[in-house]
Amino acid sequence: MNRKATFADSFWGPDFQSTAGYDALKKHLKEGKQTCLSFEQFLRMRAKAEEDYSKCLQKCCKLTLETQETGTLRSAWDYLREQSEHTAHVHLEASGHLGDAAARLCEFTRRQKSERISKESSLCQSAKEKSSLYRKTNELKRVYEMKSSEFEQADLVMKKAKPNENSFSTKEWDKIIQKQLKSAQEVNRADALYRESVVKLERVRLQWERDMTQFCELCETSEDSRIKMMQNEMWMYCNILSSKCVEEDLCCESVRSCLEGVSVHSDIQSFINRSGTGTERPAPVVFEQYRPTNQEDRLHNNSSPGDDPFEQHRPQFQFPLGQAFQPNRYLFN
Repeated sequence: MNRKATFADSFWGPDFQSTAGYDALKKHLKEGKQTCLSFEQFLRMRAKAEEDYSKCLQKCCKLTLETQETGTLRSAWDYLREQSEHTAHVHLEASGHLGDAAARLCEFTRRQKSERISKESSLCQSAKEKSSLYRKTNELKRVYEMKSSEFEQADLVMKKAKPNENSFSTKEWDKIIQKQLKSAQEVNRADALYRESVVKLERVRLQWERDMTQFCELCETSEDSRIKMMQNEMWMYCNILSSKCVEEDLCCESVRSCLEGVSVHSDIQSFINRSGTGTERPAPVVFEQYRPTNQEDRLHNNSSPGDDPFEQHRPQFQFPLGQAFQPNRYLFN
């Protein structure tokens, strides 16, 4: 069975001065933080949308208060408004829950950053010290190798000159000896400095390795927590919306049940009984002939039609059946 890979085993490299592992982890943490910030912004925007929708719905309910409707339809209308107000409250609650989720995510991101600062600071300090001491050690190594080469050359000159010591003057021979002794001293000093620097560098390297291991473990723990946190908050987001959808659907279902009780016949009869003005209709209007008001005219009116002296002078209009009236044809000359 393959061993599970971990951050602490996977972000190293053979280059002593390389920061590739740290850079990769740092980049990933930054990307993870950006994901959290993006989701936080999404939650806040969605919460604002839910709040705005709730306010709009409440405004709709208030603007439609005035109505003269009566009967079962009025009851259904009032109940629809009541359930709409409840729906507005449901969305306002959803807005609050989403805002709380955004706040939790913000606090989680802040806490992770705070936890990482101390470890990252220690790692950066040890890495800086390691890098500086590594450069110093390489310089001491270069000096040590140069002094060793000079001592080797001086010692070789002395060994070659030793068989012919009598051919050199005292001053020349002393000069050869002094040079060899000086080279030996310098190489011993360079050797000591170089060894001391290597020991110190190894101590710093081990400290850096411990800091890097702790930083890797912290990054893996943070990443584990971040993924679980994001998963949980996304799950909660869906639960919030689905629960509110269920509540809204229940409101709609209750309104539908109320609408089933609307009775067209009952409402019509109720309006008739309440506002009806009666069943008796107005009598038809009939033609009433003019009746003279003076005595003489009354006498004439009481005479027979044949006694009317003006009857023969009254125009008699006869219109052919089916023809329209033509005024010019019946004008008196």
